[in-house]
Parts: sequence; C-alpha cells; structure tokens
Amino acid sequence: MLGGMQRKLSIAVAFTAGSRVVILDEPTAGVDPYARRSIWELLLKYKPGMILLVSVVWSNLCKL
Repeated sequence: MLGGMQRKLSIAVAFTAGSRVVILDEPTAGVDPYARRSIWELLLKYKPGMILLVSVVWSNLCKL
C-alpha cells in the first residue's frame, strides 16, 4: 500500500473508532493535493463533536 493510501486508511480508522478525542500527526503528508483538500474537509465536518489535535508543517493550514 502506498504512503498516501496508508495515510487515508489511518484517518478513516481514527474516525470510525468512535473516539471523542483524535490526535493526527501531519494527516496530509504524502498525499496528492486533491486528497489533501478532501482530508481537510473531512476534519472540518467532524470537528464539532470531538476534540481534534492536529500537527502540521505548514502554518497556513492552522486555520482549522
């Protein structure tokens, strides 16, 4: 499995586990721009009902 696919799978597992707290370390590293946007849209969609801790390399992504 390629790195981008592993990243998507790990994010899916984090959200389907039913936890109220999710910690993601650089969730968009190694994925293409379209997948990166999809991941951020997913994070924004599920953010209201949970505590979401995300580390990022680029500071412009910190507006979540």
